[in-house]
Amino acid sequence: MSSPISKNLRVLRKKHHLTQQNVADLIRKDRSMVAKYETGQATPPIETLQMLADLYRVSFSTICSAELDDNTMVLQNAAAEESDDLSFGGLTSEERMLIMRLRTCGPATMEEVFDVINEDLL
Repeated sequence: MSSPISKNLRVLRKKHHLTQQNVADLIRKDRSMVAKYETGQATPPIETLQMLADLYRVSFSTICSAELDDNTMVLQNAAAEESDDLSFGGLTSEERMLIMRLRTCGPATMEEVFDVINEDLL
């Protein structure tokens, strides 16, 4: 049974031009589980909802709110879209996926990644 959360997850994924497999890889779940989240057959745990909110650059409450539609998304995410356009302009799909994965990392992991990058630059 479809719920506002499941519909919102589907709208957000499509808005970001991601496949269910892309999302599954980013949040470390099976594609079938992402499909269940989007159809309402399973409810994501709070930790997963927060990862998805971080991935899509929306608030937790946006995912849990009344059903989003394309018009709502345009109004709520105009600034984020502008930022995404600037930061993703000219990147390959692999580079986009790397950035999306970095968004789902915890602070400690992110710090480790930056340490490795900085070491390579020296």
